[in-house]
Amino acid sequence: MMRAHGSAIERLFQTAALSLSALFVMAPAARAEDRAFAQEKLDLAQGTLDSARETYGADSAETTVSLMNLARVKKEQGDYQQAVFLYRQSGAMAEKLSDPEDPFLLAIFNGLASTYEVMRKYAAADAVYEEVRYRGYPEWADQMEFRADTMRQV
Repeated sequence: MMRAHGSAIERLFQTAALSLSALFVMAPAARAEDRAFAQEKLDLAQGTLDSARETYGADSAETTVSLMNLARVKKEQGDYQQAVFLYRQSGAMAEKLSDPEDPFLLAIFNGLASTYEVMRKYAAADAVYEEVRYRGYPEWADQMEFRADTMRQV
């Protein structure tokens, strides 16, 4: 009886070992596909930004949106310092182009704050929430902070 139980466990471990071996054999290919997809996203975002600058000018709303989208891609790819730089640059451009209380700025602030959260720079994220609150969007700031507090507990 004990032998049958032992052999079932052995078969289970062998199956698990084969599955893990297959995973490790396939993983480099999957990572290569992920890297290729990530590079495509980056190239597309950079190309869109370049086109917006060329077509509409460096200080246009289209360029500002494209810059924010590039910041999002940089954040997704783990290039947080560059993402922060691009979010700040797009925020400064958006402030020049629109009313300081423009809701589009909220998207930029949200991206900037969430980047700081991922970097665990909580004081910087909190400063962004205060800026949003100062601009007259306390409910939005509260929602952003609630999400951040939830993530900080994980």
